[in-house]
Amino acid sequence: MCCGRKNKYLSNRNYDILDSYTEFSPSEKGIHIIIKGSLPQSVLGTGRKNTKHGLEIYSYGRFFTFTGNRENSNDVYDRTDELAEVFEQYFDDSDIQGRVNLAEFEKDEIKISNDALWENMFRSKNGDEIRSLYNGSLINKDHSASDLSLCNHLAFWTGKSATRMDSMFRETSLIRDKWDVIHFRDTNETYGERTIATAISSTSSTILDYKQPFDEFSFDFISEDVAEVVADKPKRKFKLTELGNAERIAYEYGHVIKFVHDIGWYIWDGKRWRVDTKKEIERITAKVLRSLSKSEDESEIKWARMCERRNVRMNSIKDLMPLVPGAREDFDSHKYLFNVANGMVDLQTGQLRPHNRDIYLSKISNIIFDGQAKCPEWLKFLEQIFQGNQELTDYMQRLIGYSLTGEITEQIMVFLIGGGSNGKSTFINIIKDLMGDYGRQAKSDTFIKKKETGANNDIARLVGSRFVSAIESEDGEQLSETFVKQITGGEPIVARFLRQEFFEFIPEFKVFFTTNHKPVIKGVDEGIWRRIRLIPFNLQLPKEKRDKKLPEKLSLEMPGILNWAIEGCLKWQQSGLNDPAIVRKAIGDYKEEMDILGPFMFECCFKRDDVQMEAKKLYEAYVNWCFRNGEHQLKNRAFYRILETQGFKRERGNRNKYFVKGVTLIELANTFREPKLLENEENSENVTKCSKFKTS
Repeated sequence: MCCGRKNKYLSNRNYDILDSYTEFSPSEKGIHIIIKGSLPQSVLGTGRKNTKHGLEIYSYGRFFTFTGNRENSNDVYDRTDELAEVFEQYFDDSDIQGRVNLAEFEKDEIKISNDALWENMFRSKNGDEIRSLYNGSLINKDHSASDLSLCNHLAFWTGKSATRMDSMFRETSLIRDKWDVIHFRDTNETYGERTIATAISSTSSTILDYKQPFDEFSFDFISEDVAEVVADKPKRKFKLTELGNAERIAYEYGHVIKFVHDIGWYIWDGKRWRVDTKKEIERITAKVLRSLSKSEDESEIKWARMCERRNVRMNSIKDLMPLVPGAREDFDSHKYLFNVANGMVDLQTGQLRPHNRDIYLSKISNIIFDGQAKCPEWLKFLEQIFQGNQELTDYMQRLIGYSLTGEITEQIMVFLIGGGSNGKSTFINIIKDLMGDYGRQAKSDTFIKKKETGANNDIARLVGSRFVSAIESEDGEQLSETFVKQITGGEPIVARFLRQEFFEFIPEFKVFFTTNHKPVIKGVDEGIWRRIRLIPFNLQLPKEKRDKKLPEKLSLEMPGILNWAIEGCLKWQQSGLNDPAIVRKAIGDYKEEMDILGPFMFECCFKRDDVQMEAKKLYEAYVNWCFRNGEHQLKNRAFYRILETQGFKRERGNRNKYFVKGVTLIELANTFREPKLLENEENSENVTKCSKFKTS
């Protein structure tokens, strides 16, 4: 048995009582007294520690260093009786470190459910930290410190109810097997009991001390770290007018409410700024004004009765609007933050940060970030649908990672092309679920050229989105090329909701168009084709090999799929998208398929800078070619416009006729003067070339 240490608390008399083998500690500032004997029967565990007096006594289960630096020449003697005398003087229950009799803290005076209490805690000024701990985030990677920190919050909010603290802690992601394991043999306490006891002993005041009366118990935004300050702070007086009401509400709730013109009220819910669709602002207003009825000031009580009128409250809300202003552009402006259930993922580092209302995020994915989570089923699924093409699989990881951000620097629109039973719908649905509020489903005709115009409500609802999926287009529908250039170019676009004013916003969304039919792209200029990314889904999975439970299996791997996407985002930032060969080939084939004039030019024309042809005759030749081949013909204006995009300009010439420069028909080659053979670069046939066009 070891006792220590020799100081002002261990008197010479007591030191002499224990008279046994004694040596100096390694620091030479304390002593170790080694005796034979037994601890008093009242002592459970290995021993006791008196931090206040700097004394410890243990019988087993502890380590210390024998120095051999003896303080006396004694042997080790039996000192059971003497130990009991010293123990009684220095080690009564009141001196045990962290000792709180939890039986005295079983009473629960908080008469609301755990869920309701958590909700109030999340809405408090410390709500961001509480929610982060609730979801399992660690403080400086220290699990024990995080446990104690959350228990400190619980001690305040539960009125030091040990029973309630324990039940609520077990609902959090911090809970682990260690909670119920006896870790303190000296007091026979479990780790959880000691943590709760420590939190209770260090909490000087609770919500019960600051909330009067206690009947409604709805203390949405109070914070334990400022409770004492609030209690000592004199209550502010406000004029008993509708404007005074507004100022009173702003004083109490201004940190968690914002009014944005053309949108409405935003309420901070502990994770994000949520658009108030449930008229919570009216509830807050009623609550603040009804509190006046409990005032000691008769004029405030009388005014509280006046505020029972709805028109008074609604006018107060109108006066509140300019006192807590927000702007549309204030929200979701951090392009590399991705809001999740337990914090904000910094997409530039891949690390999790606590929720923060000052960042003004209004969107969230309800996926819990877990840096250790894996997704084996997802990786197996990708290998299957991309048929083992690792280059394409890696590309899709970078592409989805890029889509987590608010960046549109790549200026692309993605088409997922293929028939049925190839996995593209499952792929896109899982990613859309991963994105949460950042993902939107758009109507397919949003990106299709149409004659009707009006309130583009479908575009307005895409504000702040980062991932937009559109499913299926009809065969032969034409892509709205101007609109695609606009939404991928980083320029502001104008939109409005029905019966509301127009507003501008810069798109952040990446469009993923899932279809069996490629939309028609008539433009041949680089301005449209450099934006197109075509992902071929060539798998044809037999019916007997389809797994109907696959979506359910993949949904269980969402934290791992999130890690996969974050890894892709980091890779994209390092090396860019880097289109693989299969994507480049698919785009080339698509472009060739959409070249409407290509077959006509190949069969009937040759190109050279110093030739020209009358525009009318060239168009007539095109019309005849379409008739012979059963092709749909373009109108003359569209015909000339496409030629111009290919570099063939139409200019006015002799006799007020228009000529197309740089192209002529093969059949007219012999009408040129100064004939000379030239190999046609288009069809590898020998044609006759002349330096001047024959106008006669």
